[in-house]
Amino acid sequence: MKKTIAILAVLALALACVFAAETHKITLSTTIDEVIPSFQFRYGTAGAYTNDDADSNDIASQAYYGQYDATNDFSVADAIDTGKDLSKEDISADFYAVLAIGGKQDNKTYTLKFTAGAFNTTANHVDDPTPCTSSSIESVLTSDSQYVVVSAGAGSDSADNVKSWKIKLVGSAATSAIDLVKFSATWAKNTDADMGTFTADVTMVVTAQ
Repeated sequence: MKKTIAILAVLALALACVFAAETHKITLSTTIDEVIPSFQFRYGTAGAYTNDDADSNDIASQAYYGQYDATNDFSVADAIDTGKDLSKEDISADFYAVLAIGGKQDNKTYTLKFTAGAFNTTANHVDDPTPCTSSSIESVLTSDSQYVVVSAGAGSDSADNVKSWKIKLVGSAATSAIDLVKFSATWAKNTDADMGTFTADVTMVVTAQ
């Protein structure tokens, strides 16, 4: 009996030595969705605003030509009084493109095109529009934004009232609103203009490449 037990023990040990180590692997994946940016158009001096401010479209204090809302409509600021008499002096104004909500995209380029329309003035009660006579554009991006958005240079538009600039989103989403580009426009005085209140539209069109 003792011999039999010894033989079985030896066989059991031999079988244990034959079994090799096993490695089992399950691979997990995660997909980080693209974040589509939201742009805004602002009148006045440069300054950073938080996303909460941008989302609220507080037109009274920020004069945003708004961001798309849930119904894909713009919140539009009322006409802004320049405080100047166009029949007596030139009117100059600065406008800013704002990245209100930073996109999470990899080197995607956007063109921001600005157009300064004419004031709808009349002379002797006949239409006599006062056009924008000069404009300029420049990047106002700072080094703080380099991981969110970078300047890609001026566009090819060269009309007196039209300018464009390209920006590139480079990865991280913005944690606060970022001023991108300043567009400056001037309307030369029109001494023949009738009395009254007249308006001019300044637009920004954003296209993705």
